[in-house]
Amino acid sequence: MDEGSIVTYGKKHISFWSLDQSGALSKRLGIFGDREKPKYVTCIAFTPSGDVLSGDSNGNIIVWGRGTNSIVTMVTKVHDGPIFCLCVLRDGSIISGGGKDGVIKQLDNNLEPTGNERKKVQDWEPVSSRIKSANVVLLVEKVTLIQVHPPTEDSCVMEVEQFYSDLTQVIDKNIVI
Repeated sequence: MDEGSIVTYGKKHISFWSLDQSGALSKRLGIFGDREKPKYVTCIAFTPSGDVLSGDSNGNIIVWGRGTNSIVTMVTKVHDGPIFCLCVLRDGSIISGGGKDGVIKQLDNNLEPTGNERKKVQDWEPVSSRIKSANVVLLVEKVTLIQVHPPTEDSCVMEVEQFYSDLTQVIDKNIVI
């Protein structure tokens, strides 16, 4: 992902925002083309090369090219139901978590299933109504997935501050260097 770029997503959309040198913000909607537009884009992650991965309510993973609003590739039906979490590991492989099927799956950096799946998480913690974390062990690596629903611009300042305080605590607790 390029500096000065922001990605937002939600009901029937993903948007790619760019901040130019003068501070002006421009928006480009993701182009689904002839592909079925999902009811919801539910999560995103970033690859080391700067591409954006999105998970959707149909159980699909879409790769959006770095700096574009176009689909590079799409893997359909990774999960039975929505994908709620995507995480790119250091080796470039991808962890995806589905809701309806309750499975956490690992895909290689070419989006091919590795066969490494878990139907149950090791443990999980509901941090707040906006933050949940789950620990799963894939092969020999422990991975913590953190799902967040950040406050909107209509939220009060105290709610926003509490959200970021909670999120910082979860990250600090789970980071291993």
